[in-house]
Amino acid sequence: MPNQQYKQLLVSAAGLVAIDFAYLTVIKGHFARQIAAVQGSPMVVNVSAAIATYVFLIFGLNYFIIRPGRSAWDAFLLGLVVYGVYDFTNLALLSKWQLFTAVTDTLWGGALFYLTTRLVLGLS
Repeated sequence: MPNQQYKQLLVSAAGLVAIDFAYLTVIKGHFARQIAAVQGSPMVVNVSAAIATYVFLIFGLNYFIIRPGRSAWDAFLLGLVVYGVYDFTNLALLSKWQLFTAVTDTLWGGALFYLTTRLVLGLS
């Protein structure tokens, strides 16, 4: 892997995690209530699973968007699809999952991938 790809991978990883952390800090109350309603107990983050999730997101963004030089709008669409599959599957299967959560989180997935890609492209 050439140095440019390492740089892009590191920037995308740091950027995606930092941007998502900022968003989650703002929205955490809503998600805590949503999860408590669904599972009947408070939300407890499984750190290992959270790390694995970020690895998959970073891999997907780099493999499908950044390495082949796709646009930030393509990244938006990929994020929309990835988050949409998760959120609308939850809406289909979990009676207390809210449409508001599904829509806003799906849009966030698009925004997260878009912003991360713009960051990488801006620093490349």
